Amino acid sequence: MLRSRDKAIIVGSIVFLILSLLDGALTLWGLRVGVTEEVNPLMLWLIGNSPIVFIVVKASIPFILGFVLWRIRNKNRVF
Repeated sequence: MLRSRDKAIIVGSIVFLILSLLDGALTLWGLRVGVTEEVNPLMLWLIGNSPIVFIVVKASIPFILGFVLWRIRNKNRVF
């Protein structure tokens, strides 16, 4: 059975993934129609080389963060 912390990690990662993909899609759309510009030099370079790689990188960040949070979820925290 999943604990509330486990559920929060899963839901948070899914929401972060959806928002990242939406951000990527809207960024590509905005650049295509000329209503926006990318100010992050790394992302601008990725878009210039391959929009597919840009989206893959945008999607991988929530997966990596979710994986790290999942791995450390049972560690004792000292604050």
